[in-house]
Amino acid sequence: MSLRYQINLRILFTLLVVLILGATAIIFQARVAVAKEVHSSVQLTIQLIKLSLNKTDNPTWLHDIASLKETRHLKIHLIQPTGQVLQLGVPNKPLFYKQTPRWFIWLVDKPYPTVTYSLARVDNKLAQIKISANALDEISEAWQETKVFFSVILLLSCALFLAVNLIFRQVLQTVEKILQTLSAIENENYQLPLPTFSISEFSRIAQAINHLTATLHKTQQDNQRLTLHSLDIAEEQRQTLAQELHDELGQSLTAIKVLAVTGKKNTHPTVEIYPNIITVCDHLFKVVRSMMKNLHPLILTELGLTASLHDLVNHWQHCTPALKIHLVYFTQVDDIPAKIAIQVFRIIQEAITNTVRHAQARHLAIRLEVIVLPSPTLALQIEDDGIGCDAASLSFGFGLLGIKARVKSLAGVFSLESAKNQGVKINIRLPVADSK
Repeated sequence: MSLRYQINLRILFTLLVVLILGATAIIFQARVAVAKEVHSSVQLTIQLIKLSLNKTDNPTWLHDIASLKETRHLKIHLIQPTGQVLQLGVPNKPLFYKQTPRWFIWLVDKPYPTVTYSLARVDNKLAQIKISANALDEISEAWQETKVFFSVILLLSCALFLAVNLIFRQVLQTVEKILQTLSAIENENYQLPLPTFSISEFSRIAQAINHLTATLHKTQQDNQRLTLHSLDIAEEQRQTLAQELHDELGQSLTAIKVLAVTGKKNTHPTVEIYPNIITVCDHLFKVVRSMMKNLHPLILTELGLTASLHDLVNHWQHCTPALKIHLVYFTQVDDIPAKIAIQVFRIIQEAITNTVRHAQARHLAIRLEVIVLPSPTLALQIEDDGIGCDAASLSFGFGLLGIKARVKSLAGVFSLESAKNQGVKINIRLPVADSK
């Protein structure tokens, strides 16, 4: 069932209830009003009769009373002492009687008691005046008023229904635009910003969606740049590996082969050949270890994260003695899972590289700690005293994009603080499994 159908159905139901309640109230009020009018007419007639008792027994004055407009709802009969019944006056025929529905007459009309009043004549004989109500004329007037009232209510209801539908149509068009934009976002199309709507609530929603779209578009661009950069790095690593295999490993194997062939040709190999073979093999071992270290730090697998970090820090301290690196950690750090440990190692490795290349810092502090409560979490803080810069511009660097991507892949939290000449501070929280 569509939203439009539900709204229209509820509006119609509400209007129907309003009409029923209004009709009930109007009929009740008409019934009360007619009863009051009849009662007032009866009382007025009796008062007029009392005031006219000084008249003769000629019933002319009674005819005058019965012909009054105020007594049009009454039937007045004069009962002579002889039993003769005279109808006084001619009752006014209801003007709209034929136009009044019978069901309305049945709902509004009710039985009214007949009033009898004794009248003494000059010959001391008693006559009676019989007054009975006939409210059809008043009911007809009430029906005309009811028709006008219902016409106004019906007109207002139609106007209200039309106005609500117009507003609802505008709302649905706005919702349709929002849905189209959300569908485009789902398909990674961020080029359909929402306009500013006349309805303030929808305008705020549009602003929030546009902000979300801009953020997702920026994230998409960052991911594309990071992916391309990662592909470039992987290709460079392959080229470097191929070059090292060709230059170092290939040449060393060629030298060993030459020495072996030389020794084979000589019946009595000279003693100098063996030291040369040993030297070449030692060089090969160094090259292979260096290549393996670049591909994956074996010390991380063999001795754990802290030992690998010590080795990394010592390497950079040897290469950049002007930068003092302070490493602080707790023993629980070695208990984190291996898949998290390698990512932490790469994050710190990238952070040190960024500091050496861009920060112009003299000190770099690295702190690792496992926080047990409320859930096991690795807290990593990296802070330098370099030149710093605007934190927004830092987010465009490939180093930080790579760190963010690693943190996100581990469902962690990344935050960065930086200002000009105040260094850079990175805080990372990574959830870790219980190490027991």
